[in-house]
Amino acid sequence: MLNNFNQFIPNELFGFALKTWLISLALLIGAFVVSKILKRFIQKSLVTANSEKDSVQSVSHSLLQVFSNFLVWGLTVILLLDNFGVQVSALVAGLGVGGIAIALAAQNILGDLFAALTIGFDKPFQIGDSLLIGTTRATVESIGIKTTRLRGPQGEQWIFGNEALLKSQISNFGKNLEKRVSQTLGLTYDTSLAKLDLVPKLLKSILENHSQARFERAVLLDFAESSLNFEFVYWLDNSSPNLALDIQHQVNLEILKAFSQNSINFAYPTRTLITESRKP
Repeated sequence: MLNNFNQFIPNELFGFALKTWLISLALLIGAFVVSKILKRFIQKSLVTANSEKDSVQSVSHSLLQVFSNFLVWGLTVILLLDNFGVQVSALVAGLGVGGIAIALAAQNILGDLFAALTIGFDKPFQIGDSLLIGTTRATVESIGIKTTRLRGPQGEQWIFGNEALLKSQISNFGKNLEKRVSQTLGLTYDTSLAKLDLVPKLLKSILENHSQARFERAVLLDFAESSLNFEFVYWLDNSSPNLALDIQHQVNLEILKAFSQNSINFAYPTRTLITESRKP
């Protein structure tokens, strides 16, 4: 049967066609295998970076998957055309010029896309983090391919382009494991030395009753115009910001109670006027 087939097709043409189709098949199989390997690598790298799946991970996975498939299959199509004898040099040049034109026209969109990838891998912030952007304090609600949405303190929604957001100076309070609290306690000048010496001990004992608070220092810092100022510094576990505020509230109440029990008075701005009367 093969001999009969060769009567219609010369051996050279048959060999060329067989070689062409075998190479094409190998290219297709190779492209399929490479795309699967890249897909697994992308999934593994993202899961390693963050074991919890979130929208940022989904966005990054989708973008990288699209880019990797486009590169692999685009290169495969060019190699297939070249394998079939098509002059691809002009096609590649045309694609290059067209790609530059598209990139220039959509540079803002592409900038936001690559910024989304940066957020996905580098993770400068995540959903639920509290950010300070300039003078704006807001909580991250969602991170998309082009924009990031934040919720302001009054309930308003702030929408930032990903590229513009990354170019801003961002303070991320969601990354704070501990919250530092610094207070100035002003006491009256008639407070005795014994009571002044007692103040640091009282403050330290108050914090020892709270496992999620850590005492740093309590010192007589300066002599103000109408008060003796103590600097009181301590740290709070900030894994739950609302709970940290509740503990700070309780600490303040206990300070008022302890000072009241020991007759330690807070100062308030006062001014003493001394008048003299002279007899004529």
